[in-house]
Amino acid sequence: MNGKQPLRARLRPGGVDPDRIDREAAIKKQCRWHLYLSGSVQHVGLRYTALYMCRDMKLTGWVKNLSDGRVELEIQGDVSSLRRFYIELKSQPHIHISHADIAEVPLVSGEQGFSVSRLELS
Repeated sequence: MNGKQPLRARLRPGGVDPDRIDREAAIKKQCRWHLYLSGSVQHVGLRYTALYMCRDMKLTGWVKNLSDGRVELEIQGDVSSLRRFYIELKSQPHIHISHADIAEVPLVSGEQGFSVSRLELS
């Protein structure tokens, strides 16, 4: 050997594969995201697209339009599914998200299903 550690060992001390651990943890870890979405997000079917996607992915939560043109959304499930939901929602041809504020919030115990609310009036 030339005295250098293999690149993999230098990047991953102790032989642990953080990518594998992250995937496994993401599948098991439950969390809840609160999102504000801006862009062409109202009158394009985003709320019902979210509803059908969440039902398919076994996510819970709610979505509603805001009077300022944004959409507010909370989704709960495993981290892997939440990531997949957001990526798939952004890739919908009729939805154009220009900005998203995403924060992790406390889990809602016992929540079942996903609901769509009407426009919030201020």
